[in-house]
Amino acid sequence: MQQHTHTHPTPPSPLPNVLPEAAQGCCAVFHALLAAGLQAAAAGAHLDGDDDGPGGPGEARAEDWMSRMAALGRLVPEYALQMLHTQLQAQQQALVHTAQAGGDLPVVLEQLCWLLQLVGFMLADPGHGETPLPPLPFMSLCESASMWGVCTL
Repeated sequence: MQQHTHTHPTPPSPLPNVLPEAAQGCCAVFHALLAAGLQAAAAGAHLDGDDDGPGGPGEARAEDWMSRMAALGRLVPEYALQMLHTQLQAQQQALVHTAQAGGDLPVVLEQLCWLLQLVGFMLADPGHGETPLPPLPFMSLCESASMWGVCTL
């Protein structure tokens, strides 16, 4: 049985205390968590949802999990945002193809919703009692990119 290994490019670290090897590990873990999250979203597409309602323990656990995944992605923002961008494009295409084919839309929609929630967690800190701001690594990344006219945050 042949095993396929995925290699992830070593991104430049936005934080001086994150070594390239650690950044490589962050990329691999983020990639695995992204795949697992999409798989879990697909598996839960036909379930009724949490019985505890909005703001209940199930929602708090999901929010905590997304916050932790976003914190990991913020260590390697160029890689994490590129992965999210790629997955969002793939889900948009899947939505069009599934709708045209008369396929199972709830699965694709649930995955798309999950991805959009994760993007929100990546781009802004939780705003419990304060005005949410972009995380410092993203602000630094945009400041350096704005020198080249790429980002205007």
